[in-house]
Amino acid sequence: MPLHPLTRLCACFATGLLIAAVALIAVDRAVPLEPALKVAWLWLGGNAAIALSHILPALLRG
Repeated sequence: MPLHPLTRLCACFATGLLIAAVALIAVDRAVPLEPALKVAWLWLGGNAAIALSHILPALLRG
């Protein structure tokens, strides 16, 4: 059964957020970051995953 588009969107955002959070932990240990920069990092990580979920299938189709 196909997923609802909003479900797919939320799943992509959550996956990107998780990946960004793992990377953020490593970066923050090396160079402490300001809280606003941490929020921006996580927000952009989630949005990048959404963008890739729309771009990659189009690129793979040819």
